[in-house]
Amino acid sequence: MELSTAADEALAAVLEGADVLIHLAADADPSNEDSSMLRNNIEVTTTLFRCARGSHVRRVIVASSGLAQVGLEPLFEEGGPLHGRLIQIEDGIAPTSTYGASKIYAEVLAEMHARVHGMETVAARLGTVIPDESEHWRRGGRLQATALLAEDVRRFFEAALTAPLEAHLLTAVQSDSPGRFLDLEPGLSVLDWSPIEWPSESF
Repeated sequence: MELSTAADEALAAVLEGADVLIHLAADADPSNEDSSMLRNNIEVTTTLFRCARGSHVRRVIVASSGLAQVGLEPLFEEGGPLHGRLIQIEDGIAPTSTYGASKIYAEVLAEMHARVHGMETVAARLGTVIPDESEHWRRGGRLQATALLAEDVRRFFEAALTAPLEAHLLTAVQSDSPGRFLDLEPGLSVLDWSPIEWPSESF
């Protein structure tokens, strides 16, 4: 199904009887045109939340991105005024692209649905997931620092699907890699999950 052109009726039929929706679909290339971000990220996310609400879906888990805070990173680097601690959710937002802004929109939409409509929502600032995970070891640097390994994807989403949740949760989700600079709270505590011990070498 092409989500950007799907009618509400078609989406409602897909969601009929669903208890939880995991929404990961997006144009994830920040270099793409703004029109693609509006169509594939903002409009599709708006439609899916509307249809999930109409279908009485209990919980929606939506993908966000660390690029919601990417503009803050220089403050935490060596020589920066906040060097020595992790970037927290409470440090605020600082996108540098329409893609990053579109992910913040998804976070805000999720929070609104929890607050106004009583829906359980999780907005997850997902780390870097790549098919060949050995690249995290070969390339190192920021790719490794933002890594989200497949086993941690499984662990997080299992927790996000089953953990008790009162309303809305916004959290970063990454593996515990060397150089990680994002705080994984409050997700660790609220969902009672933890990343695996970082392997000394690729699997």
